[in-house]
Amino acid sequence: MDWLVYGLISALVFSVVSVLDKRMLLRYFPSVRAFNMLVGVTQITVGALVLAAILPFEGISSVRGTVLAFTSGIVLGASLALFFFALSRVDVSRATPLWLTSPIFAALLAMGFLGDRVTPEQWAAIVVVVVGATMLSYNPAPGRRGFLTGIVALALLLAAFTQALGFVINKEASAELTVWTNNGWRMLGFAVGLILVNYRRASVRELTVYVRNRAGLRLMVLTEGVLAPLASLALIGSITTGAIAPVTAVSSTRPLFLLFISTALSTRFWNVLNEPLDRSTLLLKVISTALIVGGTVGLALL
Repeated sequence: MDWLVYGLISALVFSVVSVLDKRMLLRYFPSVRAFNMLVGVTQITVGALVLAAILPFEGISSVRGTVLAFTSGIVLGASLALFFFALSRVDVSRATPLWLTSPIFAALLAMGFLGDRVTPEQWAAIVVVVVGATMLSYNPAPGRRGFLTGIVALALLLAAFTQALGFVINKEASAELTVWTNNGWRMLGFAVGLILVNYRRASVRELTVYVRNRAGLRLMVLTEGVLAPLASLALIGSITTGAIAPVTAVSSTRPLFLLFISTALSTRFWNVLNEPLDRSTLLLKVISTALIVGGTVGLALL
């Protein structure tokens, strides 16, 4: 059951990271491309430090595993770039659930490429998790009713697919690398993917302006330099010790944590995110969260 513990820790910390990312996009880094590039710079710094500490002792034990870990990082970086694009346009509690429909894609990819067998009971649990996540993407607030549509929905679905693909590739790498080495190479690939996808001269100019904002830079270091690598390490631990389909399903428990965090940060006492808190919206979130938790518990017991 180690994979479940690691997965839940990763989901909790990543939920905090998502909320702080939304805060940074709202207040400090209005340009998504420049924000993505700064995240990439932060990740490449941390990844280089990790590898500098590990490689003198472990070396490169597997060229194939190294390439796979690096590639998985590039793919996951592209997924996060698509997610940030959507996050700059919609509430974090609506964007994240649709992004986390990746268990569907991960299960199909794992069956095709890793030979994993998904039992009917596990399929049922995965479906329950995904249904709960999809319900959370619906906004019942008056004047704002409806599911996400258009380019935002497409970006989130592509982000879900690429995230699943990145998980599957990293699962292959985990068979040949230690957790720390895997995470270091994944972070380097992740940073390269983010920077390449978002590189523009205008973004570089904006980036040089943003880094002068000390408050924003401190929050970036905390979020992407400390919390995100810790969450990634826990995620790779989950991928290493568990099958890819239930691991990605457990990652979909993020809406559970986001429900409490985003609600707390949208009250009149501490209105940081300004998300709707009307009765119908909260009821939908509670029902959806119950489905997500129930599906995750089912995965753990089946």
